[in-house]
Amino acid sequence: MVKVKICGLQTTADIDAVNEALPEFVGFVFAKSKRQVTAEAVREMAEGLVPTIKKVGVFVNADIDQMLLDCKTARLDYIQLHGDETPDDIRRIRKKTDLPIIKAIRMRAPMTEADLNQYDADYFLFDVYSEKGYGGIGESFDLHLMEPFRGRNNIILAGGLSSDNIIEKLSQFTPFMIDVSSGVETDGMKDREKIKQIISLVQDGSQH
Repeated sequence: MVKVKICGLQTTADIDAVNEALPEFVGFVFAKSKRQVTAEAVREMAEGLVPTIKKVGVFVNADIDQMLLDCKTARLDYIQLHGDETPDDIRRIRKKTDLPIIKAIRMRAPMTEADLNQYDADYFLFDVYSEKGYGGIGESFDLHLMEPFRGRNNIILAGGLSSDNIIEKLSQFTPFMIDVSSGVETDGMKDREKIKQIISLVQDGSQH
């Protein structure tokens, strides 16, 4: 069964929406963006989160010590590195925390297993490469670039996913999890019905 991560939660209304829809993961953006939240706000919001839903902190080129302090304050379950973090950066992070690490890869050219294996990450999230920013921009990339990673059980697919295209995307590539943010928003805010719809489609599509 393909899992779902709803990323970019900002409000208690967002928490209520995911509690109803029950994705396996949710993401909170600590990097500068329109969805940025503080560790204190996440900790307060997440007190009302269904305990089975895992909390992911999304960081972009963050100071390692500050990032780990934010993880502790917010009581996060996973770290997502969505910037230009190097293999050495990840090795330094590994020495300081036991939290699982998700490394985002911004796709613009073919990659190989060797390219991935240089990173000591638990999961790899593939997103579109764009000059506009480091994710959450609602654009897709060519899934043919994913061919070398077919069959891996630690791949997260992101980039322009929505209820309109998720069945087609899953027919092309089956990841461990999908990550969706702008695709479940209306006017820049999380939309409860869109969240429920995409989770339902993923669950139905995963069973076929």
